[in-house]
Amino acid sequence: MASAGQPAEAARASWLRRTVGGSHARMEADPVLWKQVERFIADAIQMR
Repeated sequence: MASAGQPAEAARASWLRRTVGGSHARMEADPVLWKQVERFIADAIQMR
């Protein structure tokens, strides 16, 4: 189960991955970051 402020994807990650994985592991499960990536891709497609 995800805790407040922690996406479900991060909750499913192993203890070792969450603890030692560092910022890269946190980025992989960050919904805000991925929403921004989606916007960048959509903007790039519209510029073509």
